[in-house]
Amino acid sequence: MRHRIVVPMETRQFAYFLAACQQQNHALAAEELGIAPSTLSQNINDLEQEMGLELFKLGQAGFYPTMEARALYQDFEHALRAIEIAGPYARSHADLHEIRVMSSLKFALGRLSKSAGLAARAMGRTHPDVVFNIEFALHDSGDATGGPSSVTAADAGIVIEYGKSNLRDKSELIATDAWFAVTGLRLPRHRGPRELLDSLRRLPLALPRLPEQAVAAATAFCRDHGLPLPLRLDEDIGGLPQLARNGDPFCLLVPQSIISSRLKQLRLFIIPLPKELSTSIVGRIRSRHPAARDFVSRMRHVLARREINNLYTPSISLKQMRYFQSLYEHGNMTVAARSLNVAQPALSFQLKNLERTVGAKLFERRRDGLSGTPVAERFSAMLRRADHHIDAAIRKANALTASQRHRITLGIVPLAERRGVIVEALKAAFAEWMALHEGVDLRIWEAPTETLHKWVNSGTVNLALVETVMPHSSRIDLSSRDPLGIVTARDTSLLPPGDVAFARLAELPMLLPSREFGIRRLLDEAAEKSGVRLRVQTEVNSLMMAMAMIGDGDCATVMPYATVRKAVSDGDFQFHKLVEPEVWRKLCVIFPAERPLTEIERSLVRIFRRQLTLHGGERRVSQ
Repeated sequence: MRHRIVVPMETRQFAYFLAACQQQNHALAAEELGIAPSTLSQNINDLEQEMGLELFKLGQAGFYPTMEARALYQDFEHALRAIEIAGPYARSHADLHEIRVMSSLKFALGRLSKSAGLAARAMGRTHPDVVFNIEFALHDSGDATGGPSSVTAADAGIVIEYGKSNLRDKSELIATDAWFAVTGLRLPRHRGPRELLDSLRRLPLALPRLPEQAVAAATAFCRDHGLPLPLRLDEDIGGLPQLARNGDPFCLLVPQSIISSRLKQLRLFIIPLPKELSTSIVGRIRSRHPAARDFVSRMRHVLARREINNLYTPSISLKQMRYFQSLYEHGNMTVAARSLNVAQPALSFQLKNLERTVGAKLFERRRDGLSGTPVAERFSAMLRRADHHIDAAIRKANALTASQRHRITLGIVPLAERRGVIVEALKAAFAEWMALHEGVDLRIWEAPTETLHKWVNSGTVNLALVETVMPHSSRIDLSSRDPLGIVTARDTSLLPPGDVAFARLAELPMLLPSREFGIRRLLDEAAEKSGVRLRVQTEVNSLMMAMAMIGDGDCATVMPYATVRKAVSDGDFQFHKLVEPEVWRKLCVIFPAERPLTEIERSLVRIFRRQLTLHGGERRVSQ
């Protein structure tokens, strides 16, 4: 039996993790940190093992942070910031003040969140007695992470939001947010705003998840310039790597403050929009502490400069933190060493290193043990804050891991008949599987075959039931074959009853789905091999609409026999099996190539395959 050795977390892993999240790829992050790429990779892997989460996924040009990474980022940064100012605060003689900086703007690893972190660190050098707790709203993952999906500002000392500066409510302008079009499409060169707008008029525009004020500004801009009204996506800007990986065409309208230099990694085009589309970001100052206004001023200064990454080099390790807190709690070197299960000389050595780092004496030696100095008292208070944020990250990781273990998302191709063979087999399989796995949430998403492949590759769904398989897909054959045939109205004059040669498809007015659908891909492949040119009168990507349209008798479509068997037996339609050559639909389950199926997922596949056999197996056509 192989045992996995889990390396305990360390502060340097948090620092490496934050750097990797901010940089375009891991190689550049390692270069910026001054370490070997293999060192960064190993530390990231160790952190993923410890947290039980996948923190980075492989994209077009390197690894990008996952939703789970973004959920943990703020907690790790809070912890590193507390560790960084622990020494300076411990040496000060001031009382500790906390200023909560809250924003309903989504956390996106962009310029705005970076500027807040950099401003807080700069304030730590001038005001080590002030802790800035910065909270940007996360994506809607409140239930999974154990934290709120939106941020409330009731007790905030500073609120960052879109709005206008106002002396009466002490609002100060932080930045005027220019807007950009972010797209994977190569647009033609444009000499000015008019040519750019002409290009955008031909594109499907979309907005990531943004506050209503920003959405209203972008929508008004589109309306005033004759652009298509943008579709509002249920995805924040942090999901751009997944959108880019899916391969679907998109053009997002995005404010500059949430754009990160990481987008260069995705090979996207970032095009400035006319200056008349802009939104103001303000800081509403509610705290009376003078550091609050200085913080807003510092943010404004950082945003006005070239974007830089927020890198940490922690000088205190988690081991040293544990050793110190045990000494501070017990006040006795022997007792602390015993509780930590370490040798007393090792503990004494770490204490000396820590006092050298802090720059002050932490304990007074007495006959009855150790007595913490005032410096140690303040040092301990700040380290407890760091521990609190690390614990919060661990709780979120545990919640995310539990939600992943107890949720399966299955993608399926569209099914036309409520009582078809596949529908009945799926219903029976779901009932049997859920009885075996109580407490596991099952989500079922319907989409064309091509979209399902993209969803599997991007991790949007765990596995998917498809009709055709792309190259390099990991798949399980369900041993299910359905003949394809031409479906016509019951009393149509298009075809006599019986089998039909494939070549007749060139003569009939066909109503077919687009190539996103597996059925169309099967037909196109068979047509190419047979030298037949399909006569597609209309492309319809709704199976229910296709069935309704062929009911008039003027056109025909192609479907698997199992899909229409009940309607044919009821006399509503005719089914003409394609021959010379025959074309068969074979069902498969696909899943991500980079991971094996879990036992729960395998159980679902096994049960569904058995139910398919019970409900039909290979379909025989009865006329």
